[in-house]
Amino acid sequence: PIENTSNASGFPEFIADTSFVSGTHTLRLVSPQKRYEIDLDHPEKGYYIFENSDHVFLVNLMPGGDDTLGVTLNNELTLSPWLNPYLEVPIMDLPMGAKRIKLSPDHKKIAVAMPPLATVFFDLEKLPDKEDYLLEVDKFRGDVNAIAVHPSKNIFALGIQSGVVLVDHHGKILEMYGSSGHAVQALAFIGKGDRLAVLTEEHQLEIWRIADK
Repeated sequence: PIENTSNASGFPEFIADTSFVSGTHTLRLVSPQKRYEIDLDHPEKGYYIFENSDHVFLVNLMPGGDDTLGVTLNNELTLSPWLNPYLEVPIMDLPMGAKRIKLSPDHKKIAVAMPPLATVFFDLEKLPDKEDYLLEVDKFRGDVNAIAVHPSKNIFALGIQSGVVLVDHHGKILEMYGSSGHAVQALAFIGKGDRLAVLTEEHQLEIWRIADK
């Protein structure tokens, strides 16, 4: 950590993603420029601040909080360990218009939302090498506000205007859940993936139980 502060009441910039470290009450947060860590058992100690690589903007934390997803200045998606942001493993070149990104726990499937048109799904072991590859990949058509990934399965939850859609890594709809009349702005699987925390545009937090898939 490069800094420790006792002012844990807020963070100085936009937070892109959060995750608890597996088996702990340590919360990790990423922003495009910095990483934060706070022990919620001892919030009075404040939070630690870590610098990121100077040419990668962090966008996601992997489940368990040990790895981070980032986007380089050349629009390349990379994977890095939390403890060493300079150890960047390239994953793929992102399509233009990519706004929200989630990688599956096995690091083989990825969902990329390109609102308002569609969310596309890639198999990283079978990436096409054609310039028009977006015509051939699996898609979920619709405006997606948020994406969450199941902690142990290749299942993605997509937050949309009317609720949440559970899809597999091909974009096939598995289940749909309606919200309380407001668009979903953020969501995350809880625990083993049997519940979803859903934040609506009206800042209402809801906990939903998810059927086993």
